[in-house]
Amino acid sequence: MEMAQIIADFIELVPKDYQRLQYFSIDLFHFSFLATPFNTDWLLEYGNESDGYLSRSIPRTFTNTSCNCMISGTCQEPLRIGPPDLILPGLVISCLPVDGLRMSTLECFLSSSCISTILTYLEYYTQMDGSPPIDFIPPTVLPLNISSLNSS
Repeated sequence: MEMAQIIADFIELVPKDYQRLQYFSIDLFHFSFLATPFNTDWLLEYGNESDGYLSRSIPRTFTNTSCNCMISGTCQEPLRIGPPDLILPGLVISCLPVDGLRMSTLECFLSSSCISTILTYLEYYTQMDGSPPIDFIPPTVLPLNISSLNSS
């Protein structure tokens, strides 16, 4: 089942008020022209001494198209990691990360070789201070802390 169908089924189950809030939030973020943390919508261009170190944001143009996030929120291209010719099947990036997820079929996650490729490249990256990656092991029992809403 494709991700779009899963989301469509979910939307049918969700109250209309929540749907309006969700669409409003996504459109608000899209039209605010704020850069996403993954730079999927805007690219930051840093200046140099000749232009007074001026920094500016430029709408990202997607590969092999003239689509950019300033004009349309439906731009997409295959998700790539590692070498430029390595494409992960069924995974796309879009202007907003949530839109890329909605447009993806996620077929890569059904293939053990694709998962191995992702893990290979995830192990390649190091921490910013150069220290080796830390293997995080989540606790077997998650703590649950709920505070009372009123003090009485």
